[in-house]
This record gives sequence, structure tokens and C-alpha cells, in this order.
Amino acid sequence: MYCHSCGNQNQKDAVFCSSCGVKIHDSVNKSNESTISVAKKQESFQKGEVKQYQLASISDRFASLLIDYIFIGVLLGIGWIAWWLIILHRGQTPGKQLVGIYTAFVKSPDMPVSWGYGFLRDIFFKLGLIYIVLAAVLGSILGLWIFWILILIDHCWAFWDKSENKQTLHDKMFNTSVYKKK
Repeated sequence: MYCHSCGNQNQKDAVFCSSCGVKIHDSVNKSNESTISVAKKQESFQKGEVKQYQLASISDRFASLLIDYIFIGVLLGIGWIAWWLIILHRGQTPGKQLVGIYTAFVKSPDMPVSWGYGFLRDIFFKLGLIYIVLAAVLGSILGLWIFWILILIDHCWAFWDKSENKQTLHDKMFNTSVYKKK
């Protein structure tokens, strides 16, 4: 049950609001939830409490990528993969966690990508599995050069991206971008 005075959600059988102490009437229920939510949002906006989501800078993204590749090398991949699988539900890799950035959908930057979506995004494009397969098809030496060139183009795409989201190629494919935690 929602309080008609402050909008706080209370237990169903509550007589008084647990937030402001006003008597709760049975006529106020979930049917006015959307009205109260809008009122609370407007109040938050007036108080300056609305969160602003800031895109991660290119340097933050590069630093996290560099940290990831260093950790993959130092930890022989195994430690990095274990760490990555644990924090992936937050839209982060170990490098992103240390830098304080996360991956989220462009339309909802407040919510990190899910574990499965992040797994597909990172394994196929960020870590270059798709490029490794392409390199294997083309042969060892030529394929290796193409692999590194494609990785470089993919990650540098954010430098010349004209959208306001500064996306890499794999971000564009998955409709994601990288944001800085506030």
C-alpha cells in the first residue's frame, strides 16, 4: 500500500505510513503507483538527485583494455577468466572494475548488461574470438596480422565515432557503450 502523502510503499496491512507517520487509507493502493512514482521523480529532479550517466573516456577504456591484456598474460588467462566470470554480471571485466567503468545498453545506461549478453559481447568481439576464427581461415602469418589489425580497428572506432555514445564496432553491434561509475 502506498502513502498518499509521501508515496512510500508500506506493508499491505499498515495503518500508518512507516516513513511520514500519516494514516494510510484503504483507498490508496497500487492503482495510483504510477502517479506517485511520477511525483517522486519530479521531486527528485527538483532536489537535483537525478543521476547523470557519464560516458567513459577513451583513455579509461584504453586503460581497462590494457589492464585486461596484461592480466591475461600475467595470470596465464586462467585467473583473469575466473575473475571475469565472477564480475561479468556487473557489465565489467577485471580491467573495467579496476578503472571504475562498466558496459550498459545505450538506452538504459543505469543498468549494466546481463551476464550472458556480456559474455557474448566480450568473448566474440572484445577478446577477438571472431577475429581468431577469421585468422585461422586465412592462414597463420597473414591471419595473425589481420587479427591484430581488426582488433585495433574495432577498439579505435570510438575515436572517430560520430554518435554521441562513442561506441566501438562491437558496441555498435550489441547497442552498448561504456559508462563511468559515479
